[in-house]
Amino acid sequence: MTWFHSNKIFLDKESVAQQLRVTRLKRGYKLEDVAWATNVSLRYLKAMEAGDYAILPAGIYSLNYLREYANFLDLDYEKLLTKFKSEQLIYQSSNQQHLFARQTVNRRYFVATPNVIKYSSIALIAVASLIYLLFLIQNIFVAPELTVMSPVQGFISGRPKLVVSGQTEPETEVLINDRQAIVSDTGDFSEEINLKPGVNTIIIVAQKGAKRKNSITREVLYKEAVKQEIVTSTIPVFATSTVATSTN
Repeated sequence: MTWFHSNKIFLDKESVAQQLRVTRLKRGYKLEDVAWATNVSLRYLKAMEAGDYAILPAGIYSLNYLREYANFLDLDYEKLLTKFKSEQLIYQSSNQQHLFARQTVNRRYFVATPNVIKYSSIALIAVASLIYLLFLIQNIFVAPELTVMSPVQGFISGRPKLVVSGQTEPETEVLINDRQAIVSDTGDFSEEINLKPGVNTIIIVAQKGAKRKNSITREVLYKEAVKQEIVTSTIPVFATSTVATSTN
């Protein structure tokens, strides 16, 4: 009696995914038929035919699914398994290289981040230094504000004393005809000065720190009041007597 042994099919030059798909189509099976006959999820069957090892479960589960599918299609499972493991190893190696590339990019990002912080800090310091330099220049070349409230230009005074008042910036030194005036915390100042008869020139100077001086000049006319003297004239009074003449 002659015994016939069926030789399992294995296509060495084709991938596992190609062998599974080509054999199934030749035999006229649908994936739904294979899923029902092997009790393997349709999702995993599609993954094996697509060579998508990322979807297949890890470990022995994917090998069991491959065995069931190979036996159903009458393929040589042992040779298919060897090729399946080889392809799976190539996929894992490629995936690790991709992961390493991503890690390298991330590492470059983290290396670049301190440089960004460093250059940003330098830029901020440069901007702050420029602002401070502009502040110093302003202090040197910009004079403090000064306003004289009293007296107005051309004021005529009839008294020998005059109050000079005005406003400037806080912490500013004010001189009125080289005499220092008291300045309040809000910048107000007021000082009484003596006037000479005639035209008086009043120079108000304000200076704050290293800033330029700001000065205002006022001319005031002082007229002395004319004293009116009361002159009493003595007029002699002559008595006139009336002589009555009587006629007898």
